[in-house]
Amino acid sequence: MISKGQLQSWIDFLAGQIIALEALYLAATGEPHLANPELVSFLQISDMLSRRQIEHAIAYFTEHNAWPSSLKADQIVNLFHRATMAHGLLAMIQSGQLLHASALQTPEAKDRGNFLRWLFIDLWGYGGVHYLAALTDSYFCGASECGPRFSSGV
Repeated sequence: MISKGQLQSWIDFLAGQIIALEALYLAATGEPHLANPELVSFLQISDMLSRRQIEHAIAYFTEHNAWPSSLKADQIVNLFHRATMAHGLLAMIQSGQLLHASALQTPEAKDRGNFLRWLFIDLWGYGGVHYLAALTDSYFCGASECGPRFSSGV
C-alpha cells in the first residue's frame, strides 16, 4: 500500500498535471477547456479510438517528464479527465472514503513509470466509464432524479 506522504505527493502531482493540461489545451485551441455535455459525449466515443495515442503520450511523459507536443485537443481533454478522476480517487483513498481501496492493486509509488501508468491507464479502466456517466448525469439530471453512479463503494 502507498504511504500517506507518497499519496499526498501524487495528489499534488496530479493537481499540477491538471493545470498543465489545461494550459496545453488553451495553447492548442486558444480557448479554455470547458466541460459540457457534447464534450463528454465525444470523450466517451473517442476514448476507445484514441487509446493507443493516449498510452503513447503517457509513455512519453514517463520518459521526458513533459507531454508530447503532438497531442491534439481531444487527447489533451482525455488526459485531463483521466488526471481529474485519478486525483479524485487518490483523494478518496486519503480521506478513507474509498471503501475497497485495499483491493486496488497499487504499484509501488516509488516506481514512477508504473505508477503513472496505473494513474492514467489502469484507474481509468477501473472507473472511467462510471466517471463519464456521473459527469453526463451532472448535466442532464439532478442528484435526486438519477442518483449517484460513481460512489465511494467502488
